[in-house]
Amino acid sequence: MASNGQSIWGEVVDLYREVFANPARIVRFLGMPAVFSLATALFFQTRNIQFVGHELNDERMEEFGFLLLITAVFQTWAHMRSLSAWSRWIHTSKEPVTFLQPGFGRNEWAATGWQILYFFTGAILLMVLFFVKALLVDPTTEDQAGPGVWLAGAAAAIAVGVLALHVTVRLGIGLVAILQGEQPAFGKYWRASSVLGWRLTGVVLISQAAFQLPCFFFNRLFIGDLMAASTDVVVSLLWTLAMAVVNFICVALLGVALARAHRALSQDGTAAQVLPAAGGQGR
Repeated sequence: MASNGQSIWGEVVDLYREVFANPARIVRFLGMPAVFSLATALFFQTRNIQFVGHELNDERMEEFGFLLLITAVFQTWAHMRSLSAWSRWIHTSKEPVTFLQPGFGRNEWAATGWQILYFFTGAILLMVLFFVKALLVDPTTEDQAGPGVWLAGAAAAIAVGVLALHVTVRLGIGLVAILQGEQPAFGKYWRASSVLGWRLTGVVLISQAAFQLPCFFFNRLFIGDLMAASTDVVVSLLWTLAMAVVNFICVALLGVALARAHRALSQDGTAAQVLPAAGGQGR
């Protein structure tokens, strides 16, 4: 399903060109909240290293919980600020915020509320899936399962993950609309985005996987469990910094992809116009 003869891979390349044409723009759109988020994450990791091998008491758990909450607040602020800034830039070709501006108004608050609702809905569905798994799979025999069972489980997990990404991307177009000042209309954009099929999902998946997969395998092979990372302070902090940078880049890639799709759908919702406009064409 190429648009104007362009493959999905070509669209991913165009997406990279858009985002990395001016790397400083990524930093400006994230703004000071990203610095706060990174600082709290590094402080959390420093404290985590000190407690490796020690039993966590209630006081330490409260400290960790507080640090995670603060990190999540600043990270959500930075992410929503970035999505909003990228979507406005795609629509107007003008940078809407500077690095030091809060960049968080009524539209961003509204979009954040919907994002939190989506997060909790997804968490509930995930708990239901684990409950169903517990009913269908005997935990006493799970560790003795053969490679076929493990492969089937991995395939099912990948399928669920891709489906979840597809839903997230299509709902994300409605989130961008809210950031542009529109009234919530997720159903409208869900129906309109059906013309994109799985194309937009494929572009987002490939563009994100190029950064996320190497980090995942490197973490599993060399770093270890994320919450019990290397006890070497330098290694641990550098890894935390690297993961934060990858996370911020992926937010920018997602923001541009969703903003292009929203721009195309809001201009002309017909199949003939949506795919070329949302598929990585220049402004």
